[in-house]
Amino acid sequence: MAIDMLFIEYRLTVHGLHVYHIMKFFTDRPVMHKNVAYNCRVLVLNKQILLIRPKMSLCDQGNYREPRWFTGWSERRKVEDHYLPGIIKSITNQTTVPIGDGVIATRDTCIGSEICEELWTSDR
Repeated sequence: MAIDMLFIEYRLTVHGLHVYHIMKFFTDRPVMHKNVAYNCRVLVLNKQILLIRPKMSLCDQGNYREPRWFTGWSERRKVEDHYLPGIIKSITNQTTVPIGDGVIATRDTCIGSEICEELWTSDR
């Protein structure tokens, strides 16, 4: 599985000076949730997992046979708690994080994610 990472550069003004920060915002990882393997995008900010977003549509053509290893998330607009393994919990200080078909809401926007095959699948 390819690991995609998006680094977002943002500007912060401190005492009149513009300071630029780069934050790692997402990475793609396999995640076991309730004994089911999902291919997921994990949205991260400042060592905190904001959302685990499983793929809903898996590619099963050409060289790509994702259903051999993963299950697509079938619940549209449903988010539930995912209990983190101990090693991740020790880094993030989080016990549970949201997993599912969700978005990250801020004061002025929402951040969502379509992953690979979902861009070409019209039924999702």
